Amino acid sequence: ACGDHFTLLLSSHGNVYGCGNNYYGQLGFKSPMDTNELILVDSLKNKGIMAMDCGSTHSLAVTSSGVLYQWGSPYLTLNVETQNPHSPREIKDFEGKRIIHIATGSRHCAIVVEEQTESPTVTSRLYTWGCNSHGELGYKTTQVISSQPNPIKLYVNVESVSCGQDFTLFVSDEERLYGFGSNRFGSLGRYVGEGEDFFSPLPLAPRSEEVKIHAVMAGKYHSAILRLPIGEDAGSNLFERSFAIENLDTNRVADDAC
Repeated sequence: ACGDHFTLLLSSHGNVYGCGNNYYGQLGFKSPMDTNELILVDSLKNKGIMAMDCGSTHSLAVTSSGVLYQWGSPYLTLNVETQNPHSPREIKDFEGKRIIHIATGSRHCAIVVEEQTESPTVTSRLYTWGCNSHGELGYKTTQVISSQPNPIKLYVNVESVSCGQDFTLFVSDEERLYGFGSNRFGSLGRYVGEGEDFFSPLPLAPRSEEVKIHAVMAGKYHSAILRLPIGEDAGSNLFERSFAIENLDTNRVADDAC
């Protein structure tokens, strides 16, 4: 995973290595400040890290047993054991719960947690925290920074989530795409207000046809999805900002990245 001027690698044994800029402690250790060599994040050694992601100056990781860690930018400080931003801190808010998916934006985080809600049919919930200057948390806040995770009120199960610079996209268990935050440069798709900010989730399916979404990935200001039109079994096509990439029509795309 790559942030702004730094990189984290996850080994097959579940250990994390980092290199690049470390001014905010985004590599997970106090020194060196910068390094061009991969260094083991010793505090996460043998923790069994299953997934991780990088924001601009912060990082997020989850273990196979569901323990969530965060480190880097101090403005994202949560209910953690230590306030040292250079050391991965365990987030206590989700103890005993299964974390399905994690994602980081430039200055915000999002995770999908398996838990019972008010609705008997909704068993997974999306939590967000961090900067909310453009609605990227999916709800309105009294302050620009929300350091505590808050659930977004939804009536669908969330399968996966991806965060851009200041917007968030997620896919429901019905394979539908939703998003919120900044639509500057059409980040949320061309069918919603260009340049507007949205503080609550919007359905983002293209108008021209019903589609099932298999995967979504948010870049800094752009997005890409893998989709399968309903009734078609010829394989997934890649959509970017709701436009098909035509020269991939005869190929099956396995994954996307931004």
